Amino acid sequence: MDVNTYIKDLQKNKLLRTQEECEAFDNALEKLSNYQSKEILEDLFLVFDDSAKEEEVMFGLIHFLEDYEMNTYLNGLAKSLPKMLQNAKEWVLILNKRILNSEQYRNAYAEIIKVMEEQYKKLIINLMNEIKLDNPKKFESLVNDFISKIGWY
Repeated sequence: MDVNTYIKDLQKNKLLRTQEECEAFDNALEKLSNYQSKEILEDLFLVFDDSAKEEEVMFGLIHFLEDYEMNTYLNGLAKSLPKMLQNAKEWVLILNKRILNSEQYRNAYAEIIKVMEEQYKKLIINLMNEIKLDNPKKFESLVNDFISKIGWY
């Protein structure tokens, strides 16, 4: 089977409603583990779905994506965000919180966002502010640092 077949298997089983779907999802991820190409990143980010029943299984996809080279991963996420928000806003927030919690990733992400079109910047700023409002004690200084680095005031 080829890479597209495995991505289709992830899409088909992404709701993780049954043990069979969970196993098929994990199997497809395992088959993709030797194939890390930025060409498939958007397809992989679009697998996230807030309706997924087994969050722990979906975290396998997060770990898979985080194994990509840092800038490749961050660029892929930033470009996929608008489409992801349709079905996976909670996962978008989780991914961005994980980035905020890593100084290295946060700084690299800010450099990527800094040069993106205004619509992307506004989208990401809104997401970051939502994260900050939800848990100011933990995220206020991290979000403020991030926003200052992308030159948005």
